[in-house]
Amino acid sequence: MKAFTAILVLAAAPLGASIWPEQAGEFKRTSSTPVRPSDPPLFEEYGFDEAERAVYEGAGGKYTATAWRFDDPTGAFAAYQLLRPEGSQATELVSTGVRLPGAGLIMAYGNYVLQWEGRTPVEAELRYFFERLPRLDRSSLPALPDFFPTRGRIPNSERYLLGPISLERFEPRIPPSAAAFRYGAEAQFGRFRLGSGDMPLTIFNYPTPQIARERQAEMQKLPGAFVKRAGPLVAVMFSPPDPDAAERLLATVRYSATVTWSESAAEKTELRRFGEFILSVFIFIGLLVLFALVSGFAVGSFRRLLGARFGKKNAEEPLVMLDLGDK
Repeated sequence: MKAFTAILVLAAAPLGASIWPEQAGEFKRTSSTPVRPSDPPLFEEYGFDEAERAVYEGAGGKYTATAWRFDDPTGAFAAYQLLRPEGSQATELVSTGVRLPGAGLIMAYGNYVLQWEGRTPVEAELRYFFERLPRLDRSSLPALPDFFPTRGRIPNSERYLLGPISLERFEPRIPPSAAAFRYGAEAQFGRFRLGSGDMPLTIFNYPTPQIARERQAEMQKLPGAFVKRAGPLVAVMFSPPDPDAAERLLATVRYSATVTWSESAAEKTELRRFGEFILSVFIFIGLLVLFALVSGFAVGSFRRLLGARFGKKNAEEPLVMLDLGDK
């Protein structure tokens, strides 16, 4: 694959223009078509906005690029887990992405899912495309996948659940009334290969531990359900082929609270300026104290030097007495 060394020059796309730019290095976009979602109700639950597939051709060959845009990064992350092939391999190029069989890449970036087929872009190409994505949202990804167990997990079997439709698609044994997405819940589903068979696991994340405790009681009523709660998380499995392995898997579901400090760029700037001012004040005070100490030491040393040079000791210096007694 030819290195991406060409200088990329392109003005920002005007409002209403296509997602993919007309030129990318030595490659020129030869066609651009809208893409319809394969499962419209599911994509609507994910917050699907629009998608576009473009074909690029150049001296380095030909490849296809597809972009799906969603309302927010959470919906894009859910769609990314859905769209990536199970046989794809992890890549060091991006943290939320996999290599496609052959040459290609699929990844989530902000509120986009981006896919290249027939060519694996290098880092410079990715930066070029990222800078030109219209209506990009770079807010944080959901934290729930960080609590999902890794031991025994079947790669790329995860599916992110945002409502009743995705729940029905991937874990229909849990009724929407028990999941209660109305509380703002989200869930991570995945399949594990432990013991004597495959075991699907679903972990729900609720706003508070109190709500999670209520949902735990409801899910324990479901036939064959193995349920565990950890803080605001509720983990559910159904009739596992190896109950001991299922218990060991559920024991790995843990929750640790994290605190995220969010502030605007203007607030950060003002706080930084105030902190720099306070630091400058303390530095100035420290310098004054240091100057006073050095000056006192210098004066004392100078007086001792004069006494030693002219033979006059401090004890022989005249002492002025003030008689303030009553006359």
